[in-house]
Amino acid sequence: MIGYLSGQVFAMDAKSLILMVGGVGYELNFGCDPRTMYQVGQDLAVYTYTNVREDALELYAFQTVDDKTVFNKLRGVTGIGAKSAVTMVASAGAETIIRAVLSKDEKMLLTLPGCGKKTAARILLELEKAFDAEDLPADWSAAPPAQKNEALDTVADALISLGYQASEIDAIRPHLKAEGSDEGALLKQALSLLGKYRS
Repeated sequence: MIGYLSGQVFAMDAKSLILMVGGVGYELNFGCDPRTMYQVGQDLAVYTYTNVREDALELYAFQTVDDKTVFNKLRGVTGIGAKSAVTMVASAGAETIIRAVLSKDEKMLLTLPGCGKKTAARILLELEKAFDAEDLPADWSAAPPAQKNEALDTVADALISLGYQASEIDAIRPHLKAEGSDEGALLKQALSLLGKYRS
């Protein structure tokens, strides 16, 4: 099984990314359009899951080990396959899904791609004991996640790929103009703030 890969982005399309590792190109499925997160030529390290089928051998990729863990939990739920699970994780992220399970938040689960009421009910039932509060920040119950801003999330992903730590990004995120939708401008602002943060 291939569990982790580190290499250089060789090519991308709307569904997958080819990561060149030691002269071998691995096709990776992120469950979303990788072009919104990465650039050809950049160095990239990802956690992976090898999905073996009768007619195919697929590699699914994750930015964090938590994303991979939640993916593995979801694909164990009745009626959810690997393809659906990776799309759900890519859409919401590990922490949001764990919050929903712990809070029995069916409405949040219904926002996941391909998740209807029956699937949401199965997730809550079958993953009832799969997570606990230690899988989330200590104040998770008192601080529900902020409304999702796709531009800021895309910029955060880009910063992580550039080598910045999540803690650094969290520190400057409140100072970014959340109402902005220009990712280029947000990235420049973030880099400027990070420069001051590290100095």
